[in-house]
Amino acid sequence: MKKLLCALSLIATTCLVSPLEAQQETTADTEATGGEIFFESMDVNVVNVEVYVTDSKGQSVPGLTAQDFELYEDGRQVEISNFYGYEGRPGRRDFAPPAPLEVSGTEGLPRSPLKTLEVPEDQRLYLILYFDNLHLRPFDRNRVAREVTRFLAREVGPEDRVMVVTYERTLHIRQPFTSDRRQVEKALLGMEKMTGFAVQKQAERVQVIRRVEKSESQLEAENFVDFFARSEFQDLQNSIEGLKEMVASLSGLPGRKALLHVTNGLPMKAAEDLYHFLDIKYGQSVSGRMQALRYSGRSQFRDLIAKANANRVTFYTLDATGLGSHGSVSAESQGRAEGGSLIDVDVARASNLQEPLQMMALDTGGISAFNTNNVAGALESMARDFNSYYSLGYAPAHSGDGRYYDLKVKVKKKGLKVRYRAGYRDKTPETRLAEGTLAVLLHGAGSNDLGLRMTFGSPTKRDDGFFLVPMEVQIPLAKVTLVPQEGDQHRGQLRVSSAVIDTKSGTSPPDLASLPLTIPSGDLAVARQKHYVYAIELLMRAGNQVVAVGLHDDLSGESSFLRQTVRVGSS
Repeated sequence: MKKLLCALSLIATTCLVSPLEAQQETTADTEATGGEIFFESMDVNVVNVEVYVTDSKGQSVPGLTAQDFELYEDGRQVEISNFYGYEGRPGRRDFAPPAPLEVSGTEGLPRSPLKTLEVPEDQRLYLILYFDNLHLRPFDRNRVAREVTRFLAREVGPEDRVMVVTYERTLHIRQPFTSDRRQVEKALLGMEKMTGFAVQKQAERVQVIRRVEKSESQLEAENFVDFFARSEFQDLQNSIEGLKEMVASLSGLPGRKALLHVTNGLPMKAAEDLYHFLDIKYGQSVSGRMQALRYSGRSQFRDLIAKANANRVTFYTLDATGLGSHGSVSAESQGRAEGGSLIDVDVARASNLQEPLQMMALDTGGISAFNTNNVAGALESMARDFNSYYSLGYAPAHSGDGRYYDLKVKVKKKGLKVRYRAGYRDKTPETRLAEGTLAVLLHGAGSNDLGLRMTFGSPTKRDDGFFLVPMEVQIPLAKVTLVPQEGDQHRGQLRVSSAVIDTKSGTSPPDLASLPLTIPSGDLAVARQKHYVYAIELLMRAGNQVVAVGLHDDLSGESSFLRQTVRVGSS
C-alpha cells in the first residue's frame, strides 16, 4: 500500500515546453506496463451546421422546421437530431444602451437593447473582428473600423460576445471576448495609430515593375520577380498560420463563431501578376504564370477552411480596398508596357487577391465583399446572417477518425436558396484536446469538471535570460475512469496538454502527453482519495505568463481545462 501512495506523488512526466519545440522524457514510474485496455470510448460528437435560407429576392426566410430540411454527409442522408431556428431580434432598435464612446458618425444611431435575449449557450454568437495588418493599408483599415463601430451599435446585442484581433506576423488580442461594446469600440479606436504593411508592399511591387520594364534580359527580370515572390509568399504563409491559430483557439467555445476578416487582399499565388508581366514583356514562351504555381497558397487555404469548418467558424471576408485606380501605372510607360498593358497586370492582381477571400467565405457558409466602397452595406448582409439562420445538428456514426466529410443541405420548399459550410474534418481526440487548451489559454473558455489544480515551483534563470519554471498538475483519481482488467488491475488512459502565452503574445504550441494508469484492484479504494501528479518544466520569459492545461479521459470521454497566471522574475 505504501509503495502505491509514493508512486502517485512522484513526478509523472518531465518535459520542456518552448515556443519552438517540445521535448519529453517519461520516468519509469509512468511508463506503459504493456497490454491493452479493452473499452469503447464514450465520446459523443454532435455536428452543428448553420444554414442560411433566402428567397428569390435575397431576403431571409423564417418559419421553417426540421421537416423542411434534408441533411447529407458524404452523400448519405443523416437524421437531424438537433434543430434550432433563429428568426431575428424583434425590438432591437427600440432600446438604447449606455452612452458609447465618442466615435464620429455614431451620434443619433439606434442602439441595441439592454435586455439579454434567451439564446441557448450552444447558439450564442461569438464575433471575431480580425484585422490583418500585414496585408492592410492604415487608411483603409481605419475607414472600415469606423463603419464596424457603427455596425456594432446597430446590430450586436448584449447576448453576443465580440473580440478584436490584429495580426502583424504575430496574433495580438486587442480586446478579449466581451459583451461590453464600449471596450470593443475602445480597442477599434486604439488601432488607428497602428501601422499597416500593405503600403510598403505596394511600393515594392511598383519598383519591381519598373525594374522589369528596364531590364535588359529575361533572366535579370525573372530574378527581380522571384525575389519579390518569395517575400510575398512568406507573408502569405504567415497570415494563413495566424488565421489557423485563431481558428484552432475557438474550438472550445460552445456557440457559433463568425470571423470578420478585414484585409486589402490575400494572394492565391504570390506575385502571379508579375509573372504575367514577364509573359507580356518577353513573350508567352517564358510561361511566367506556370512559375507562379511554385508560390501557390491553395493547399494552405484548403487546410485553413477545413479547420474552420471543424470548429464551426464562418468567415466573412471584407476587402478594404474599395473602388480605386490601378496602382502600377507608371508615368514613364503611361500604363503601357512592351507587348501589352499594365492595366491587365493590375486586373490580374485584383483577381488573384480576391480569390482566397471568396473561397474562405463560400466554403464556410459566409459572405465575401469586395469592389465596393459601401462597407456599411456589406456589414448589413452579415447582420442578416446573425439575425436569421437555422442550425441542423446530427450525431455522426464515426468519432475522431481525422477524415474530412462533405456536407449537403436541401430545403424541400421550391424557390429557396441555402448557404452552409461545405464540409468538416472529424477531429481526433488529440486535436480536440490541443485546441481546447488554446481556447482556455486565449479566451478563458472551458470547464474544469474533473477538478484539476495547478501549482508552480521556484523559477531557475538560465544564461540566455529565460526561466525554467516547474509546474505540477494535480489530477483527482476519484474523477478518473478506471476499468477492471485481467491480472486483478484497474487501468485508465488520460491525455494531457499544456500551453503558455507571454506578455508579448508569444504562444507555445500545445504540448501533448499520454498518461496510462495502472492500479492494483486491492489498492483502488485508497488510490481514489489521492491525486495523480503530472509535472513539467516551462520555458518562460520574465513577466506575467498565462498557463493553460487540458485533460482528456479517454474512457469517459470527459475533458477538463484550467488556466492560471504566474509571474516570473522581477520585471
